[in-house]
Amino acid sequence: MIIVSSAKTQDFSPVEISLTPTLPLFFDETHRHLLPALRQYDLAGLRVLMGISEPLAEQTHAQFVDFSLNTSPQNGKPAILAYSGEVFRRMHPAGFLSEDLHFAQQRLRILSGLYGLLRPLDLIQPHRLEMGSSLANLRGKTLYAFWSQLVTDQLNEALAQERYPALINLASEEYSKVVEKNRLQAPWLDIQFKEDDRGRLKTVAIHAKRARGLMAAFLIRNRIEQPEAIHGFDAEGYRFQPELSTDRQYVFTRRVS
Repeated sequence: MIIVSSAKTQDFSPVEISLTPTLPLFFDETHRHLLPALRQYDLAGLRVLMGISEPLAEQTHAQFVDFSLNTSPQNGKPAILAYSGEVFRRMHPAGFLSEDLHFAQQRLRILSGLYGLLRPLDLIQPHRLEMGSSLANLRGKTLYAFWSQLVTDQLNEALAQERYPALINLASEEYSKVVEKNRLQAPWLDIQFKEDDRGRLKTVAIHAKRARGLMAAFLIRNRIEQPEAIHGFDAEGYRFQPELSTDRQYVFTRRVS
């Protein structure tokens, strides 16, 4: 199983896909608990909650007001095609074959502040809500408190169906913290991407995001099912570094000068 973070940037232009879209696993939780809480915020409150500008607050407020309780292809779009941040741009799901999308639907999960956990073909509507937001709810003061048990249980259920159960973490720290590692019933494998600048290794956030998307595409297109096969990833100059890696963290580097 692969996890990635959702993205703030989204593209809801129409798209045709050959597979039938699905509905978010936890839409009822979103509808019954999070949306009512979010709709209580005025523009000033949203600006404080999310740390955003007034125009973004106006846009976000309108999205929550317009959010439909009947998600369909007419008002929603599959998550893997709607999110358009760096990870998804480098994943380039628009170029996936039907077989790629089917594999992704089985093994890729997108962590979301509003939806909790999404499959690639789950229909989503325009929104903005980062996992790190301190939104008070019936389970606590944060979205981690709201989602952690549900997300972890669902991942365990999916992992139990795999021949080689392992969770491949391609999500940011902000999002991956929602998974309760101590309750995960499979090995947790972090993937690190570093730039080699004359022998000095450093993590550059924008490059790491892009590499996560490239890695996700590699895993999907090559139908990777065993963690060891990840070593073969070599997109855009990255190479697996066994001497820097452990059985719980794989490190990939590339030279930048």
